[in-house]
This record gives sequence, structure tokens and C-alpha cells, in this order.
Amino acid sequence: MLRTSGTINKMMNNLIMTEWVGINAVNTQIVRWWKRKPMWLPPAKSKLFRIRQRVSVPPDEAAENRRLNNNYNTYRNSLRAYFMKIAEENREQFDEELLRKAEENDFNECQKINNIWNEERAKVRAERIRKEDAERRIQILQKIEEKKARDVKIMEQVEERVKQLKVEAKTFITRENIDQAIEEAMANKIDYNHAIDLYGNKYDEKTILDHQLKQQMKQ
Repeated sequence: MLRTSGTINKMMNNLIMTEWVGINAVNTQIVRWWKRKPMWLPPAKSKLFRIRQRVSVPPDEAAENRRLNNNYNTYRNSLRAYFMKIAEENREQFDEELLRKAEENDFNECQKINNIWNEERAKVRAERIRKEDAERRIQILQKIEEKKARDVKIMEQVEERVKQLKVEAKTFITRENIDQAIEEAMANKIDYNHAIDLYGNKYDEKTILDHQLKQQMKQ
């Protein structure tokens, strides 16, 4: 009974592993192992005590099978030796010491290339800085010359203004000539209340009176 229960459990496991249970159970089909039953199932009762007869092989066929088996073993041993050789070469290739030396050599080569490149860049940079210094020196000299010319022009303008002020200083009212300036201002009155026509002619009170007198004399 226990054996039957174990057989049923194995068959159910086989059913779960080998078939697909869909939503519609009507269309479900049981798929058994192809050409043979699973290895874990016990033999059938009819074959439980059956002893298979030893197959007799003809001598020529046995010799041919032995030759093929020997060839197969030879090829297998050759391939195994070849794979072991490749593995040994890979082990030597991936040796830590060899890798460290290879990395060190690679680093030294890269450092040499980097040093050469740095020297070339340093020469180019020095040449560029020299040209920039020369151009900057020329620009500074030009600015100094321009400043000198501008200072000379400013001094000329200042001297011209000083000369004008010296000439105008003669007409300035001082403490000595203030009385004379007052008398001249009272004697020469200036009327700023006047009109201007389209041609720029000025018409003050005196001009208007003269014009009226001329009109009366003509009448």
C-alpha cells in the first residue's frame, strides 16, 4: 500500500512537470514521457522477475565496436590533453606576477609618452607666452604714447584756457574799479526785453520808437 501511494505521488509529480493545465480542464491532455516512462517509476509486475538474455554479438562486429571505442578514447584523451595545455597556458598568461609586470611596463610606456607630450606642450606654451608678452609690451608702449599725446593735448587746452582767462581778467570787476564799473553800467543801460523776427532782426523799445517816428514823418 505504501508502495502504491509512492507510485501515485510520483505519477502526480510527473503529470505536473510534463503537462500544462489550462483554465478549461476539458481540453487538458496528459503528456507522458516520449518512448519510455520516467526513471523513478518502478518496473511493471509482469517484468519484475524477468531476466534479459545476454545479446550475442558476432566477432567481426565486436572487433569493429572495440576499434571505434578505442578511437573514441584516443580522441577524448587527446582533447583532454589539449584542453589541459590551453588551461596551463592561460594560467601562465594570467599569472599575478606577469600581470603586475605587464601593468608596470604599460605604465612606464604611458609615462614616457606623457612626459614627451608634456615637454612638447611646455615648449608650445613657452613660445605662446613669449609672443603674448611681446604683444602686451607693444600694447603698453602704445598706451603710454597715447597717454602722453593726450596729456600734451590737455595741457595745450589748459594753457589756451589760461590765456583766455588772462585776457578776460582785465574786464573783471575788482575792488579798485568797482565805482567805475557802476558808473558805466548806469550810463549804458541794457534792455533785454526785445523781439526777434523771422530773419533774426532785434526789435527793442528804442527801435520801435524810431520806426513809429519814421512812419509819422512819412504821413
